[in-house]
Formats: sequence, structure tokens, C-alpha cells
Amino acid sequence: MFGSVASSSTTRTVPLAGPAPTPMASSGRPQASAVQGSQESAKDWTPWVLLTLLGLYVVWTLVERHQRVRGLIQPKNLALNLRNLIAIVLPVILGLALVRLALVKIKVWTSGIPYVSDLVGSLIHVVGS
Repeated sequence: MFGSVASSSTTRTVPLAGPAPTPMASSGRPQASAVQGSQESAKDWTPWVLLTLLGLYVVWTLVERHQRVRGLIQPKNLALNLRNLIAIVLPVILGLALVRLALVKIKVWTSGIPYVSDLVGSLIHVVGS
């Protein structure tokens, strides 16, 4: 049996004794069962991690917005905002309305003068309709 030619042609049996099987294949890559087990565990915790990250982002944006609003409401910024309101809104909104009103009155008063009335009519369209 040992050393004979007939024994080399027969099927070989796997010895019963040996190292315990590991989840790593002989090439160093994980076996399919180990990969499938890790994918199942990833499926279990992935949604919770994503929801936690989303919740942290929402809390962070709320805190940032709250700090920005608090910064705008501070007395020095409130005075600056009122100054900007007066410096921008009054001249633009009220100024344009008053200029248009004055131009309409001038157009009515100068309706008999040919070119002046047309010029004032054009200015009314420029100011706004």
C-alpha cells in the first residue's frame, strides 16, 4: 500500500485531524459565509447610523440658525438694522412713489406744452408703472 503505484491512482482521503476551519480562505480573502454575515449585520445597523447622522445635522442647523437670529436681535444690530431700514426703504419705496406722483402732476399741468408732456410721460414709465 505504501509506495505502490496502485495507491497513487486511488482517491485521497482528507485527514480527520488538522486545524479548525477559519472564515478566511487560503487566498487570504474572507469566505462567502463570513461576507454574508457581515453584510447582514451591516443591514441591521446602517439605517440607525444614518438616522443618527441626519438627526445630528438637523440639530446642528437649528443651533446655527438660532445663533444667527440671536445675533440679529442684539441691540447694536437692531439699531443697525433700523438704520438700514430707514436708509434704504424710505428713499426707495417712498421716494419712488413720491417721484411718480410728482411726475404725474407735472404731466397734467404741462399737458398743453407738446414736448414737455411727452418727456414727463416717458419719465413716468421709467420710474415705474
